[in-house]
Amino acid sequence: MKLHHCIAIISCGLFLAVSLTAAAPPDSGAKESVLFSANFDKGAGGWTGVANDKKDGLSKWWPRGGVRGGAWSLSDPGNKWASMSSGRIDVKLGAASVLHFKYKASAAGLLHIALRGRNRTTVYSWDVGFRPKGDAVAAEIGFIDQSFKLPSLLEGAGITGINLSIKNGACVIDEIALVSRKGSGIVKSDYDPEIMALLRPPGRAINVLVLQGLYHKQYRLDDAFEHLRAKFGKVGVRVKTVQFRALKNSMTRISAFPKTVEELMLFDVVILANVDGRCFGASANGGRFLKSFVKTGGGLLILGGMYAYGQGYYDPLKEMIPFRLAGPFDIRRVNSRIFPTDKSSPLLRGVAEKNWPVCIYAHDLGLKKGASSHLGIKGKTFLATQTFGKGRVTACSGTVYGEAGKSAVAFWKWKQWPVVLGNTVEWLAQRPKKQTRDPYHRRSK
Repeated sequence: MKLHHCIAIISCGLFLAVSLTAAAPPDSGAKESVLFSANFDKGAGGWTGVANDKKDGLSKWWPRGGVRGGAWSLSDPGNKWASMSSGRIDVKLGAASVLHFKYKASAAGLLHIALRGRNRTTVYSWDVGFRPKGDAVAAEIGFIDQSFKLPSLLEGAGITGINLSIKNGACVIDEIALVSRKGSGIVKSDYDPEIMALLRPPGRAINVLVLQGLYHKQYRLDDAFEHLRAKFGKVGVRVKTVQFRALKNSMTRISAFPKTVEELMLFDVVILANVDGRCFGASANGGRFLKSFVKTGGGLLILGGMYAYGQGYYDPLKEMIPFRLAGPFDIRRVNSRIFPTDKSSPLLRGVAEKNWPVCIYAHDLGLKKGASSHLGIKGKTFLATQTFGKGRVTACSGTVYGEAGKSAVAFWKWKQWPVVLGNTVEWLAQRPKKQTRDPYHRRSK
């Protein structure tokens, strides 16, 4: 989900010309040094605006109009988007760096902020939410201050531009500043669960992020997505994939993973298709983001394999997993027919089968207390679920290894397997049955 964004930049000279009180909100007990600021009352100062329909009306400078002399307007009419950017910044982030802006909103929405480095590369980006103050319309209220603390690991990073782009909603921005703040201050968290609900509005398409590991094609996830598209229409499911690879030094990597929890929140379901936790940082930010994602309503599907569960470095995620992890080398030959343990399960909807498939190799995992079993194998659970916060997790203990006998079919070759996976993704996404066009999905150019 394509969540991408635009460009904002300003001159250091203009920056230093702006007063401290204009650059940062009132804050007793916090000392600040201004790194960069722009007050749009004093003119656009090198900022430019663009819109995806190549018209000028979406992102514009308001020369007066009752908004304290001037402001930038960003709006999203007709499923369009707009952005504003300035490329005349040359500063290094200090300790306890904060980005501050003032806005007034006429409709709740999301703003993507990107700090740019040399060659227009993104140093850091995140989404923030905005909304009207109370029930009043924007024209009747004053500007709202918003401040966001940047990660300490960015200290010393060089910033040459700022880019702001709208995802939905409408707002007027009057002031923006980068400051270095010491003391407690009034800095808000850059993660607001209430605002995150805007990222997954009811009725939009199901957005899925798949971490594709070894033998992921065997699981036939593409067939499962086609099953859902046949059910909900072509725009009913959107899929983004990132690729896993094992390195010579026994480490692993994936091609990309969301850099912020807000970026991750743009998806409804994340699928770990035989990947280990090292590749996306399960013991660091990646795991923290994934847990926040599920806790606030996201869905997680875990599939088995040599890089999953006991040998998958999943310990930081274990409280979310419906199985008890048994440690490394937990794959066993079971050669067992799969059978339903809950015939009313939503994961088995539309599956009327007498000749169930077999699982040849599976992880030796025990079902946690409070978790639910949907499919079983000899003495164990094959497919299990549990809730975590407001979200849902499904885990499959089976692997796509081995050959079934002549009179049997392996589960991944079973004609009903994509139906089970499709039902699972739908259940994890917690979406209504009727899907509509995603009103907040940015059109590709």
